[in-house]
Amino acid sequence: MFKVQIVKKGKRSFRDFKVSRGGDKTIVEIKLSTNDQYLHGYEEQVEEYGKAECTDKMIYVFIDLGNPGRLKRLVDVHKLNVKGHKKVPELFLIDATSKAAASTYSK
Repeated sequence: MFKVQIVKKGKRSFRDFKVSRGGDKTIVEIKLSTNDQYLHGYEEQVEEYGKAECTDKMIYVFIDLGNPGRLKRLVDVHKLNVKGHKKVPELFLIDATSKAAASTYSK
């Protein structure tokens, strides 16, 4: 069984989620592309939350609402960090840009 929590630790802000099973913990940070702190969340917050929870299992979820510049910047930074053998969170990208409904699609 998995336990999913929204956790607040000390004076720090809320983490989005902590998923655990026994002593195995994973921190999940979620940011919208409209959030000016999206890169700070990736580079700093998720790692600090991981340290606070004594885990190196981290996931960063970026929800793109139509800001291709921020998406490209995040992907570029992630690739550089991986190439440089830095500890990085697993990166999930969600395309939440507006699209026509499938029921209205025509060829």
